Amino acid sequence: AISLFSMVVTATAKQDAAASGKHGSASSNAAMNKMKVLRTLRLLRLLRLFRVFKGIEKVNHFVDTGLNIVGIIFLVLIIMIAIAFFLSTLAIALTAAGGGWLRTHSLPDLPQIE
Repeated sequence: AISLFSMVVTATAKQDAAASGKHGSASSNAAMNKMKVLRTLRLLRLLRLFRVFKGIEKVNHFVDTGLNIVGIIFLVLIIMIAIAFFLSTLAIALTAAGGGWLRTHSLPDLPQIE
């Protein structure tokens, strides 16, 4: 909107200078002052956008941190499940091996305490 307005101001300044028949230094100075104001407004708008982007950068940082935490939790969960499966497999294997050993062997009798 500001760019469109600056084009209209420039066009009207040129028309005023052409209609007056002289160089139109007063109207051209007024048009240039308006252009300076428009440039300042454009710069302020850019600075406001940068402030918004800085806020977005903070949000992006928090989202990245949250996603990293979720990834770490997921990795820890997978490792804990793998350890649980390993320990349960080890327990089943030891139980099966103990039962197989007891089929062919017998435990010694406990000594009698008198």
